[in-house]
Amino acid sequence: MKLPVFDWDNEVFVVKQSASALVGGVVPFLVMIILTFGVMLIPAQYTNLTMILLCLFLEIATFMLYRKNSMVDLISI
Repeated sequence: MKLPVFDWDNEVFVVKQSASALVGGVVPFLVMIILTFGVMLIPAQYTNLTMILLCLFLEIATFMLYRKNSMVDLISI
């Protein structure tokens, strides 16, 4: 677990107000904004190719992350 919170009074603070929750919510939003503006700057004739390459990249990244996470023994955490 990244950015853990060890000094808390109730469980709600850990889940709702930790830095991990903030990073987990803000980072995907920023990536979406950056990718959206990046696609908007590409000339129209390359838009379909760019979308296909972006989808392939995301699919490969998802597969790699799934394989990495499936190797972790969750009981030991």
